[in-house]
Amino acid sequence: MAEMPSDAPGRFQPLPLFEAATFASWSDVAATMAPLYRTEGTITPGSPLAGEVAKIAAASQDPRIRAASALRLVQDQVRYLFRGMDDGAYVPQAPAHTWSVRYGDCKAKTLLLLAILHELGIEAEATLVNSNAGDVLPKRLPMPGAFDHVIVRATIGGETLWLDGTAGGARLADLGDVPPFRNALPLRAAGAELLPMPMHANARPDADVDVEIDARAGIGFPAPFKLRAALRGGSAMMLRMAQTQLGREKALEMAEHTAGQYVANAEIVDRDLRYDEESGTMIVTASGIARPDWSKEEGRFKLGLDTALDSVSFDPDRARAAWKDIPVSTGDLASSRLATRIRLPGGGTGFAFEGDRTLPATLAGAVLSRKAGIEGEWLAVEDRAVTGVNEVAPADIGATRQQVTLARSHLLKAVAPASAPPRWQQIAAAKQAKVFEPILAAYAKRIAADPKKAEGYTGRATFLESIYDRQAAMRDVEKVIAIAPTTENHLWRARLWSALGDDKKALGDIDSARVLDPGSADALAQFATLRAHGGAVDEALTIVKDKVAAGGKEKNRFLMLQAELLAENGKPADAITALDAAIAAKPGDPTLLNSRCWIKGTARIALDTALKDCTKAIELSEQPSGVLDSRGLVYFRLGRMEEALADFDAALDQAPDLAASLFMRGVIRKQTGAEGADADLAAARMIWPRVGEDYARYGIKP
Repeated sequence: MAEMPSDAPGRFQPLPLFEAATFASWSDVAATMAPLYRTEGTITPGSPLAGEVAKIAAASQDPRIRAASALRLVQDQVRYLFRGMDDGAYVPQAPAHTWSVRYGDCKAKTLLLLAILHELGIEAEATLVNSNAGDVLPKRLPMPGAFDHVIVRATIGGETLWLDGTAGGARLADLGDVPPFRNALPLRAAGAELLPMPMHANARPDADVDVEIDARAGIGFPAPFKLRAALRGGSAMMLRMAQTQLGREKALEMAEHTAGQYVANAEIVDRDLRYDEESGTMIVTASGIARPDWSKEEGRFKLGLDTALDSVSFDPDRARAAWKDIPVSTGDLASSRLATRIRLPGGGTGFAFEGDRTLPATLAGAVLSRKAGIEGEWLAVEDRAVTGVNEVAPADIGATRQQVTLARSHLLKAVAPASAPPRWQQIAAAKQAKVFEPILAAYAKRIAADPKKAEGYTGRATFLESIYDRQAAMRDVEKVIAIAPTTENHLWRARLWSALGDDKKALGDIDSARVLDPGSADALAQFATLRAHGGAVDEALTIVKDKVAAGGKEKNRFLMLQAELLAENGKPADAITALDAAIAAKPGDPTLLNSRCWIKGTARIALDTALKDCTKAIELSEQPSGVLDSRGLVYFRLGRMEEALADFDAALDQAPDLAASLFMRGVIRKQTGAEGADADLAAARMIWPRVGEDYARYGIKP
C-alpha cells in the first residue's frame, strides 16, 4: 500500500479494505435504494403530522421559509436515535411513526423531512453520503455499504440545498450551507451518478465570539472581561447533550473550558449557557479576570492580537517524486468569528498597532478577513477564518509557503506608548483613579460564589501583593492557609511577614513549611537568610554549608547564598574563594559570575575584576537586568557615577520594578542633587519595604 502525505486529500489516501460488489454502477445503487424513500401516502390527511405541515404552509408562501421551517421541525422535534437492526439497516421508519415516537435515525429523519417537503410542493430527493470519507467515494466500488448517512437534496429557485435532518440549529440563514461530505448519490428510480458537493463557507460561523476586556488599570495588570459565544454545529450539540445527559454543572464546566479558549490566562468568575431556540445556537457567557500577555520588545510593551493566523498552518512535504502532483488538504470545515474590544489605559493615548491590520482574502486555503482600529480608549479587532473549503494545488505550494511565512512575520500586535510609565507609577495612578475596583469586585464575586475554596482567595491575594498592598494580601493568605496549609502557602505568608518587617512570624511560617516538607530548598534558604540577618550567622552558615556539601541540583544556589552570608559577616575573601572553585568548574555560568561580581561590589574588594565578571555575565545572560544592577553597584563603588546610572537605567528598562536599581539610582541622584531622587527611593521602598535595610548592611544609605 503506497504511503501518502498526511495532508493529502482523502481521495489520494489508500483504502485499507478489500471490496467486492454486485452493482454494475452507482446508477444501479441509486435505482435500487430509491423505492425506500417514496413519500406517497406517508402523511395521512387529518393526522397530527398533516397538521404540522398545514401550520408551515399557512405561515408563509415562500418555499425557502417553508423548507427552513420543515428542517427545523425535524431537527428540533425529533431526537436522533440510531437503529440498525431492521432489514440490513436500509429500510427507513415510516414518517407517521417517527412523528409519533419523536425519535429516529438518519433514514427516518430524512424520509420524514422528504415527506413534509413534498407535501409543501418543494422538489426534493433522498441522497446517500459518507460522513467521514466522502472524498473517497469516486474511488470505491458502487454499493450501498459505501455510505453511512442519508440527507435531503432539495431544489428551490434553481439552487441546490443540502438538508441534514440529524444536524441541529439550522435556520433560514443556513439553508445554503453545504455539509462537508464532498460527494453524494441522489436516489432516483431512473438511477443517478455521484454528484459533487462544492464546498463554501457557511453563512454563520461555528463559533461567533465577542470578548470585552477592561484594561484601564494598566499594562501588566489583571483585566476584568466579559465573553459571549454563540456556538453552532458539533460544539453546540456536545454542550446540549452534556446538559441533558451529564447535568448542568458538567455542561457549565465544559462552557468554562470553551470560554478559556478565547481569553488569555482567564480566571472564570461567572459562566452560563442556554440554548437560543430562535437562532439555533448555544449561547455561552462568561466573565472574570484576564491577564493580557504584554511583553517588552524593542523597548515597547506589545500584546499579541492575531487569532486568524492561529488557524492557518502550512508545512506540506512534497519532496518525494510520487507526491509532487498531490494537492494539500486544508483540514475539516470550520469557521469562526472573534471580535475583541480592549478598553485601554490612559484613555488610549499613544497606543498603536503593529503588523497587518488587514489580511489576504485567502491564505493556505483558508478564507480570512480582519477589521482593526483604535477609537478613543477602545481598541477593536475582529478576525474571521474559514478552513477546509479550498485545497492548495501542487503548483501553488511554493508560493503559498512564502505567503504564510510573510504573513506570520507581520502578526498583529497592540503597541503601548513609548513613554508608558513603569509599573510602580501605574499602581499609584490606578489607586488614585480607583480603576482597581472592578478587579477587586470580580475577585470578591468569585470568593462569594464558593468561600470554602482557596482559589478565590489565592487569586485576590496574588493581585494584592502585586500592587504592594501586603496587609490586605496577608488577610487572604491566612484564609488560604486555613483551607490549604501547604508548604508553598506557608512560605508565601513568610515572605509577606518578612516584607512587613516581622521576621519572627516569618520564621514561624518557615518552620511550618519545613515540617510539611523537610526537604524544601526554598524553606531552607529563607530560614538560613532570616536567621543570619537575625544574628545567628554561625547556625545559618552551618545549615547552608551542609546543603552545599550534599551536592545535587541546588548546590550552586546554596553556594551563592553561603558566599553572600560570608561576605556580609566580614569574610569576603572566603566567599570569593568558594565562588572561584565553582566558576572554574562552570566558567560560562552567568549566575555564578554575577554572584562573584556582586560580592566584590558589596564588599568593596577587587573591583577591577568585579567589572570583568559582570561584563562577561551580561554577555552570557538572556535577561541581564540583575547583572546590570550588580555592575552599576561596582561603578558606584568606583565613583564612576555616570556609568553606574547608565547601568541602573538599562536594568530598569528591562525590569522597571527592580527595587535595587531604583534605590541605587535614588542614592546617586540624592548625592549628586539630581531630580527624581525622592521618587526613586519611595518607589524602591514601595516595591520592597526593606530595601534600605538591605543596603545599610553594605554601608550604603541615601
